[in-house]
Amino acid sequence: MKFLLAILMVGPAYAEYDGLINLGERLFSDPRFSQEFATQSASINDPNTKGISCLDCHKVDSDFDPTTGLGMRTYSDSVAKTPVPLRLEDKIDQTLRNTPALVGIGSPFSATRFSHWDGEFADHSETVLGNFAGRNMGWLQSEKNRALDQIIAVISGDDGSLELSQEFGGSYDRVLLGVDPSLSDELRLNENDRLDVKTASKQDIIDLVIKSVTAYLNDLSFERDENDQYIGSPYDQFLLANGFKSAPSPGQTVNQYMVELRSGLAKLNEPKFIAKKYFPTHGREFGFGEQEWAGLKVFFNLPKADGSLNQGMCLVCHKPPTFSDGLFHNIGTTQLEYERVHGQGTFKQLQIPELDQRGETFMAASSTIEDPQAVDLGVWNFFARDDKPELTQYIRKTHCRDLNNCPNEALLPFMVAKFKTPGLRNLNHSAPYFHNGSSPHLYHLLHEYKRASNLMRAGELRNGDPRLRPMKLFHHEIHSLVPFLESLNENYE
Repeated sequence: MKFLLAILMVGPAYAEYDGLINLGERLFSDPRFSQEFATQSASINDPNTKGISCLDCHKVDSDFDPTTGLGMRTYSDSVAKTPVPLRLEDKIDQTLRNTPALVGIGSPFSATRFSHWDGEFADHSETVLGNFAGRNMGWLQSEKNRALDQIIAVISGDDGSLELSQEFGGSYDRVLLGVDPSLSDELRLNENDRLDVKTASKQDIIDLVIKSVTAYLNDLSFERDENDQYIGSPYDQFLLANGFKSAPSPGQTVNQYMVELRSGLAKLNEPKFIAKKYFPTHGREFGFGEQEWAGLKVFFNLPKADGSLNQGMCLVCHKPPTFSDGLFHNIGTTQLEYERVHGQGTFKQLQIPELDQRGETFMAASSTIEDPQAVDLGVWNFFARDDKPELTQYIRKTHCRDLNNCPNEALLPFMVAKFKTPGLRNLNHSAPYFHNGSSPHLYHLLHEYKRASNLMRAGELRNGDPRLRPMKLFHHEIHSLVPFLESLNENYE
């Protein structure tokens, strides 16, 4: 296949779906579904026309230079704003970043499956058509039907002559039919997934596209062993060397695992450390020693030498083993970005519509000096909209003590500037950080947390997460937290 990654899960759990996963990888990599290819190609099999695929934003090894060890990605981009094809109709050539790393997106340990930083989609399966028929592929909102027709045209008209087609078994109709005896087992679909493109309905084809790309995304996992224990990073190896699990046991919840792990680490007096080794795709050495151990204590709020607790507060949202709670929090990123443009205190004065005034208004734009209303309010944009019932229901469940006395009108202000908690594994391959790409490196990111927590204690952070208030990060703790976070890195091969 095109990308051979050591991060893929070890073991037979997905073996029966190999054909579906490989079809999903092929669709993910195919540039012919884009508006650019649709309008400029001489034919579906034109080898000389450029197009855009999911890989243009969710990159892996396309920029990797083995001589420097730089450029590897975790299916994420490396820019603060995502470039999109310029269309004269809307004159947009970039969008909000919203290109989170995809590795681990289908983890069985994920608390929720909401997709995009702002919860736009209830599950990453919904993002398949959202992206194939969306602005990142060059399609305008009014062109969704044309985008779907292009998917059908590519799958129906593919003759197997292009390099990508040859790499994945030939024409789409041959692979989807699945009866050719020369088709390799790893590319052969299960009988229940096979389709005859000539007789299948449009919806059947679209449904298979969604199913196969979702299977591919679900299979993008950080390295685990046959017992589903993570093994790829120095942090994982440190846990295992000291008798801890690196993931929950069967039947154990993430919260139960986190409590068990924290309790055990608090009692660990003579830790066994992991020697540094060279990680080729990072171009650096990582291990787990005294400094990483000090950073772990801050991250996990473990006791200090004097018996008081560290107050990094990281663990409350970044829960192991994925280091995300899958929830939405306001950690000040939007306010800090907005006030860099408009001045201190301006975000608190920003006029934000109430629910009965919001209508079709979306406040999802980068802040500019020309437009004081340009701002990205995250999940505020999607909460309580008729077409987002799963998101609305989940937020009501997690925010309302009494569901019968908790109107959406009262909840909406509490959604301002909230974004989904990212996972922290392999962070050095997903910079720049935060939903807007505003932090170029981990030291900057942690200092932004420090600024936000100071604003929260001063009562100056609008709708800030209350867990920022007790957060205290000292300079020397930041210099221990960064090595700890980097101990979560692992290799691609």
